[in-house]
Amino acid sequence: MTNVPIPEYNSSLISRWTYSWLNPLLRVGKSHPLRQDDLWTLDNRFTAEELSSDLREAWLTERIRPNGEKSLPETRLLRAIFDAFGKEYIFSAIYMFIRQTLQIASSVILLYLIQWIQTGSENRAYGLWYGYVLGISLFASQLGATLSFNKHLELTMKMGFRLRTSLISAIYNKAFVISNEARAEFTVGKIINLTATGF
Repeated sequence: MTNVPIPEYNSSLISRWTYSWLNPLLRVGKSHPLRQDDLWTLDNRFTAEELSSDLREAWLTERIRPNGEKSLPETRLLRAIFDAFGKEYIFSAIYMFIRQTLQIASSVILLYLIQWIQTGSENRAYGLWYGYVLGISLFASQLGATLSFNKHLELTMKMGFRLRTSLISAIYNKAFVISNEARAEFTVGKIINLTATGF
């Protein structure tokens, strides 16, 4: 599969939600241990060059913004990070909100289902169809909660990877352009530790 791009972004919506685009790689991994040439190439949006340029553009925009309230440098960096990666963070939060909402809905549906079962068939205000609707609703809400949680985890992991890569790249690039006075404050070992561990 060398030089074959990762099929995730060209696959259908159902394939992306069920992660079935991974099946060819899993079949290869089942037949023998994966080697480097079995893996797909990384998508351009996850390369260090692309990620560092996103953060660099957001940082340059933040630096020319008037600093009327005299923000701390850490606050300005957080705003630049949010400008560069905030969309993924918001989508991740939305998926988590959907998951939590569906979890609560599942509990309420389960309560109604238990109450419906406990009333005898002769005392039920609703017929058998009501039990089927509650059962299907319970299944659908649990399925939706699981899919939303998986999407939340995927976006969070990707965002963490992108953020870490862009920050390490920024630290590495900064190490090349700092002045001699600043080099006295940050030793080579400290810079290497920052780029190797990501803080």
